[in-house]
Amino acid sequence: MTIFRTIFFCASMFGLAGCATEQASNEVIEDQLSGPEFRTVETEQGVVVMLVNPLLFEFDSDELTEDSRGPIAYIARVLNTPGVVSRQVHVNGYSDSVGSEEYNLALSERRAEAVAKELVYNQVAAERVLYNSFGEANPVAPNVTDDGTDNPEGRTLNRRVEIVILNP
Repeated sequence: MTIFRTIFFCASMFGLAGCATEQASNEVIEDQLSGPEFRTVETEQGVVVMLVNPLLFEFDSDELTEDSRGPIAYIARVLNTPGVVSRQVHVNGYSDSVGSEEYNLALSERRAEAVAKELVYNQVAAERVLYNSFGEANPVAPNVTDDGTDNPEGRTLNRRVEIVILNP
């Protein structure tokens, strides 16, 4: 009788989707996060989610832009769905290459922390969320052009935070 009540309760709570005790596949998570704001990549660790638009941070800032809060809230809703809610989340911060390595490492840590706090603000359990900083390591675009001049577009792309939904 207890099993029936649990299933009935979960089915009624989640629109007859059932009480997912199984983990959602990475493919399901990627489908939930498909759209123009996100880019997802499946890795050995899990699903890496990158916000494509809007810009998360202005130059030399760890303050989230107002336009970034909605997409982060959407990611939080996905993180709280049955089948995903038990997965750990790593928030990895990066910076462009302007400034010292030390400064960029600290800045990327503050950026990762800002996104982690926003996820927690949007009801993701704090014990699930860890954040890391990588500074200017692992750029996704060149910070300078081939002739050595500044590449503002590349630097903008490198000021990022990646959210990794870890494999179970």
